[in-house]
Amino acid sequence: MASVVNSVETESQSLADLIWSNRADTESSRRLAQPVVQRMVQEGLCRLPLESCYGGETEGPLRWLEAYEDLSKVEASAAWVAWNNGLACSFGRFVERSVREEVYTDRSLLFANSSRPEGIATSVDGGYLVNGRWTLVSGCELADWFALRCFVKDEAGNPVKSMPPLRFMYVHKSNVQIIDTWNVGGLRGTGSHDIELKNVSVPHERSFAFEDASLIDEPIGRIPICCINSAGCASIALGAAQGALDSFIQLGHDKVNDNPGPNFRDHQHVQALPAKAGFMLGSARAELHRSVAVLWDRACSGDEATNLEYAAVWAASINTATAARSVLSEIYATAGTAAMYTSSPIERAHRDIFSVLQHGMLQPHWLSQAGSVMLGLAPTSPVFRI
Repeated sequence: MASVVNSVETESQSLADLIWSNRADTESSRRLAQPVVQRMVQEGLCRLPLESCYGGETEGPLRWLEAYEDLSKVEASAAWVAWNNGLACSFGRFVERSVREEVYTDRSLLFANSSRPEGIATSVDGGYLVNGRWTLVSGCELADWFALRCFVKDEAGNPVKSMPPLRFMYVHKSNVQIIDTWNVGGLRGTGSHDIELKNVSVPHERSFAFEDASLIDEPIGRIPICCINSAGCASIALGAAQGALDSFIQLGHDKVNDNPGPNFRDHQHVQALPAKAGFMLGSARAELHRSVAVLWDRACSGDEATNLEYAAVWAASINTATAARSVLSEIYATAGTAAMYTSSPIERAHRDIFSVLQHGMLQPHWLSQAGSVMLGLAPTSPVFRI
């Protein structure tokens, strides 16, 4: 499946042109423009962490990170939707083959998810009755299947003690009501509205918990979910910053005047920025990819990764995203008034990157978790190694 990601590389200009030409539609509708969605589905960019039989990219997570970064250079919302679909795809390891066949076989289908436990799944014979309202469900208007996290309770409203208290439920779009709440600036094109379920029946086999064992005994089923998810989010930040840097450099070439005064690129602080920013982004990317490659090697060999190796990915993810935001902020400030206009890629990227770093997988406490492991302590988060 290398062709899925290679297509981003070999046809990046045509894909970038398509995304760019639909930029206004994506912004005004607060969801990815349909031609962009169709191309991403065609290229398999929304199901990278799946088994190859379902269209996944099984050469490893570095290819996923590269794809998310490439998309984000043009439109962070496109990368966000691809990455968010990928998370829902990675959940397939926890369910039986029959459920994977039902949910993932049709390669035209898209996915959404919420790890926020904002629903109640009442345990009944054969499965669950699900009610709840979930916030920030990215790509919900595009999704065919949803993976939604719930508190599991018995019919009296008490926690069910015979299983983990939190389970995800696979729910078809026909059972989902979308509530228009996504009125934002950054990542506006992700369509991250609220959704609501009322008395939806879910069979037990279409549910899972993070505590469940992987049912896919191959590397794609052994690579960690949560820290790799963090690395994917960091790659979106990297792409946004790199795209802004590319635009800044182009601005230096284009912003040349005929008057005797200095041009934009003649100022020393303008000249210093590409060298500084390029190094910061390049070094952050290198460490992110290095640390992720270690976990992929472990998954391929079947060996168990150490806490320190997990910590390296968490640390690289948070530091990479933070560095990318810092770089982009400096680009925005140095570009001057040209970066203020919505026609500027720098303006869009500046809005987007602050929203990217609001995600739970990029919060500072993960850096503390990683650092505590480096100091010889055990991680306290239950999803540190999931």
